[in-house]
Amino acid sequence: MSLKKLIFLGLVAFNFSSAPILGEESQFQAQVSSKIDSFLALPEFSGINFGIAIYSLDDKVMLYEKNSQRLFVPASNMKLVTSACALRKLGPNFQFKTEIFSTGNIENGTLKGNLILKGFGDPTISGRFKDKQVTKALEEWADSLKRYRIEEIEGDIYADESYFDTVRWGPGWSWDDLSYWYAAEISALSFNDNCVDLYFKANKIVGAPVQILINPQTKYIKIYNNTLTSSPGTEKTIDYYRPPFGNAVTIFGNIPVDDTSILPDYVSIHDPASYAVFVFKEILQQKELEVHKNKKYQKSRNSARNLVFGYYSPPLTGIVKVINKRSQNLFADCVLKTLGKEMKDQGSFVAGVSVLLDFLKEIGIPENQYKIYDGSGLSYMNLLTPNCLVKLLEYMYQSPQFNNFYESMAIPGIDKGVEQRMKGLDLTDKMRVKTGFITNAICFSGYIKDRSNKFYAFSIMANNYTSDKTKIWELEDKICQLLLDYDGK
Repeated sequence: MSLKKLIFLGLVAFNFSSAPILGEESQFQAQVSSKIDSFLALPEFSGINFGIAIYSLDDKVMLYEKNSQRLFVPASNMKLVTSACALRKLGPNFQFKTEIFSTGNIENGTLKGNLILKGFGDPTISGRFKDKQVTKALEEWADSLKRYRIEEIEGDIYADESYFDTVRWGPGWSWDDLSYWYAAEISALSFNDNCVDLYFKANKIVGAPVQILINPQTKYIKIYNNTLTSSPGTEKTIDYYRPPFGNAVTIFGNIPVDDTSILPDYVSIHDPASYAVFVFKEILQQKELEVHKNKKYQKSRNSARNLVFGYYSPPLTGIVKVINKRSQNLFADCVLKTLGKEMKDQGSFVAGVSVLLDFLKEIGIPENQYKIYDGSGLSYMNLLTPNCLVKLLEYMYQSPQFNNFYESMAIPGIDKGVEQRMKGLDLTDKMRVKTGFITNAICFSGYIKDRSNKFYAFSIMANNYTSDKTKIWELEDKICQLLLDYDGK
């Protein structure tokens, strides 16, 4: 066969094999890409830095890119990296543990020594997995002590949080956030998301303080109620402040007298391990199990320990759902530090981030596509590219952990946090997303299927905006609607 004929046949074969993909790109350009471009050209978005990547998982081709190689502050889209790495490195069945030790003998129902609560990073000791009963886990521990014939403790109860280091806040966290649940301190021994639940209700009399209830009903925090019940129709302005190294909470603002709702909120606490021990002692007192705090046992707190019992968290598959569906920062950063401890023998932000960096390198994402400082995305120093997130989503799509990862993400219109997004559509079988929002950063990444059920990974990142954030959410929804309506068969 002549060389010319071989070349001709090769070109024909290439054209036939590439024609479907080239045709799809042309079709996608007409039906989706051009419309995205027109959205982004609107005056209201002119000053915003946008980065977008849309990738066909079935055809393995990038269909749309805008600034996809540029770095953006990812906010909670960072959790996609943390949860994916945890499923890969720790495994879906990984469980956190908490161990309860004694430092003395048990004689006639009396522990002749101290009790030690040793935490290993479990963020789930709360009502989240206990039918919303905040102190249920601690009550179970108290009942376990009685089953082991401990009716009183001559010494005291101490916390051991040495599994993690003592750095409680991530690099680049804003001090303005530290009173709130989403910036709760990180500890190897946590309780109730390291928060106290607050419930506000207007008084029946204008000018009277707003009613405040707390859960758990603990004396660990002190509340200063500077609130007022305001005139009908006035604005609801409740807020609060807790100094970073204290547990005195000042609550201020108004609730109108005609507002009959109960407003929930969650104030973070200082020193989570001490909080867990304090509330545990309160529960023991309720159950008439006395802690004498005899000083002669103070020096024995570091002596030989006897394991009394252990407590285990739900599997990691349930924990990553809290990370990605609820966007729970404490859970993400406890997982990050655990990755550091398990893989690098150091329970720190630095070691945990090192594990994430190794993971991203392993799956082939270039080092110039990311800069990471925490696991939750609360740090303003984090940077990711849309391309990095899409490539991560592609890797997980091909991973044995895909189903666990996919089901950990939120369904627009259904799950809390995105229940107002893509309203009126049943997207249970069509879409999974991870939102991200901190000041000046709004991000939206995930998986979506078109009309013919072809799968796409997408990432939409917006930084440095001055317009109303709802406009950006609407833009994200419009782009996703284009993908849902597209027929890529």
